[in-house]
Amino acid sequence: QSILLHGQQAIWHLSNFIDKHVKVKYNPSGDFKSMHRHISKGSWTFSDQDHGWPASDCTAEALKCCLLFSMMPVEIVGEKTEPTRLYDAVDVLLSLQSKNGGLAAWEPAGSAEWLEVPPMSI
Repeated sequence: QSILLHGQQAIWHLSNFIDKHVKVKYNPSGDFKSMHRHISKGSWTFSDQDHGWPASDCTAEALKCCLLFSMMPVEIVGEKTEPTRLYDAVDVLLSLQSKNGGLAAWEPAGSAEWLEVPPMSI
């Protein structure tokens, strides 16, 4: 029973850390688009929420964890992530998808089309 209790505590701490300390709660302040920044509300970063730069792989993995935690009892994971916060994460991921179906790592592709043409097609 002791091992089970420690496991439950570890899951609770992980759930709390992922949802409360790493997830970005707000977009950058001011006119962030003019500063060549992208939305970040709902994303997860490489470090903590103060970092503020979303990473698509971190966001996807953390979203997957939150969805798994949502299927577990509250006694194990504690307070569940609000659905609107999960929707924000999905919005960030969809906003990073390129026209060709690829997924940008942290910012949408923004260079000129001629720059993104593979060498074999020139």
